[in-house]
Amino acid sequence: MTNALISILPNTQQDLLIQIAQTYHQAGYLAVLVGGSVRDLLLEQVPKDFDFATNAPVEVSFKLFKKVIPTGVKHGTVTLNFSGHSIEVTCFRKDVQTDGRHAVVQFSDSLEDDLCRRDLRINAIAYNLLTQQLVDPQAGLADIQNRQVHFVGAAKQRILEDHLRGIRYIRMIQKLRPFGFSYQATDLEEVRQVFQPEFLSIERIYDELKKMQDTSFEGLGWLVTQLSQLRIFRQFLSDQAHTKALHWMFLLKSHTPLAVLSLLEKDTPNALEVLRLTKQEKRQTRILLNYLPQDLHHGTTLKSFLSRCSVAERLEMVKLIEGLSGQEVVVTAQKIIDQKEPLDLAQLAIGSDDLIKRGYTGAKLGEIQHFLLEQVWKDPNLNQIHRLRRLCPGPHSLE
Repeated sequence: MTNALISILPNTQQDLLIQIAQTYHQAGYLAVLVGGSVRDLLLEQVPKDFDFATNAPVEVSFKLFKKVIPTGVKHGTVTLNFSGHSIEVTCFRKDVQTDGRHAVVQFSDSLEDDLCRRDLRINAIAYNLLTQQLVDPQAGLADIQNRQVHFVGAAKQRILEDHLRGIRYIRMIQKLRPFGFSYQATDLEEVRQVFQPEFLSIERIYDELKKMQDTSFEGLGWLVTQLSQLRIFRQFLSDQAHTKALHWMFLLKSHTPLAVLSLLEKDTPNALEVLRLTKQEKRQTRILLNYLPQDLHHGTTLKSFLSRCSVAERLEMVKLIEGLSGQEVVVTAQKIIDQKEPLDLAQLAIGSDDLIKRGYTGAKLGEIQHFLLEQVWKDPNLNQIHRLRRLCPGPHSLE
């Protein structure tokens, strides 16, 4: 018999989900699909992953399935490695106490308890695969039908319980806007009033932003505006800098713009470490801070900047420095790149062996190479071996 809600899934995936539910049922327990997978299925979208909630104690899952990963046993969560798929299963829970980010929970026998602790009503729907029934104590189905995003309970209280929900709320609205969803302005205002990023690690904020990276350029303006008004980086940026930082972070899929603006504005101590930057982002930040005060309209300065960047990142870096400095240099840089003008030592027509034969060694070798490169930046036509040789007949030419 066709299982209506999951009929859009491949047959093998349908069978897998039903088999998991049946395995728990045969052992005397309930296991239902919950959260985003149910919401997406109701919107006739194929979910990226599937989560189950169950009244079975954690140890039962280890007995019922061969491959079980203890991803969060303390919180009642395991991951089933089942037929090549990873399915997360969590025990029914209810919140006992919250501190603004983490909750003290108790395991519960009630599915309704578990659904009531979720952030949004559209995420508080469960689906029983065996009875093909929806469990919807918070009227999430009505929100889906009416294309509305509402909190479970009061927005302010939900954010005070876990401040990460403030960013998730913006992300969910953005995700559902193409489906015609809207939100209540009063809810959004409550979120802005109580949201405090100080409760969140920078890694968790980054994780949420990463999930928004597939936002189309057309929707980017709304997203940047909302996150800026939430002031998610208030520890590092002024209110005015949020828009610029977020815009470039999304466009480049990098944390470098945040680091650069933070150091320019607040000179945050140990910012490169506090912001958890990659080695590449740290290097990019140092390059940008060095060249931002300089006049990039000067041809050799722009070429010097490009030479410090890897070939793969040159165009993105020049777009970023234009965006941060206001100097219009992208067109010029693109022309330099397209014409394959020499930018680094490897592109010089004269090699180090030739220079060594001419008496340049040690520090003098490096000096002559950079001298020649600067001459080629000024006039690319000089990048011919006979012309470069005339510029360096011997070490005395630099003295």
